Amino acid sequence: MIGFATIGVKSLEQAGKFYDEILSEIGITMMWKNNRAVMYGKKKDSGNLCLILPYDKEDPSPGNGSMVALYAESKDIVDRLHKKSLNLGAVNEGDPGKRDENFYGSYIRDLDGNKICFYCRP
Repeated sequence: MIGFATIGVKSLEQAGKFYDEILSEIGITMMWKNNRAVMYGKKKDSGNLCLILPYDKEDPSPGNGSMVALYAESKDIVDRLHKKSLNLGAVNEGDPGKRDENFYGSYIRDLDGNKICFYCRP
């Protein structure tokens, strides 16, 4: 259903390094980039993630209640993504753990304050 999601960033270089490290853990790579955006995914229009410099050239600002959830294959991968994110400078928004019987997840704020969830369905 979702083709892609965009999150605003201050620096494509800094944010790109962060997401290159995190997304490589789950087999996601950069698909393309230009002077305003970097797109990650496995194939076009398949739930991709785009880092983007805001069009109005103002500072990016995370939306209240907005979040991007990134699927992982297992609890171990969720744990690894969470820990690696924190080591790369992210802020902890919720330790990895079981939220209900069918959802295991963790939450971080990336370097620009965007809320990201790593989750699996055990």
